[in-house]
Amino acid sequence: RLLLARELSKAGRVNEAEAVYVESLSGNQTAEVYRGLFELQARQGRRGLRKILARLDAAIAGAIQAPALPGVSDPNDTANARTMLLVVRTSPALQARVLEAAIEAKVSPATRSTLGTQASRLGHLALAEALYRGCLDEPMGEVEAETYSGLIQVLQLRHRHEEVAEVARHGLGKARTTPK
Repeated sequence: RLLLARELSKAGRVNEAEAVYVESLSGNQTAEVYRGLFELQARQGRRGLRKILARLDAAIAGAIQAPALPGVSDPNDTANARTMLLVVRTSPALQARVLEAAIEAKVSPATRSTLGTQASRLGHLALAEALYRGCLDEPMGEVEAETYSGLIQVLQLRHRHEEVAEVARHGLGKARTTPK
């Protein structure tokens, strides 16, 4: 199936190739399948990057909900999210493009924060900062502490100490006004 998808892609039959990759995901959610699908979608420009981010966003949302909603959420969401993040992390062609697209994309704070963490680990500190900052004015839920911590670490690495204090004050102020 993967060979067929690759050959369709090479022949310029992008929609058919994408359909084969997506169909392959129903029973075989491996890094190889995601890598092929994501590389194909990334070549489609912004539209394709939005598709990658939508799939990742859904998996991360499902992974967060899985412990709270057993039997309702897909038990594979956590594994799928990890596999997708691995594919993005290990593909230099995808890394910066997906991270940059996530700054402007309509994704959940959990996805934005997760990608901020990944950007930070990859040394893309400016991208990490932008991803974390994109979460600050939204309800973050379970990723709030991780987001503030990640942003503060990135700002410290970038030697922007006044902004560290500003972000810490913002977080503390938000924590005081957030109902428990």
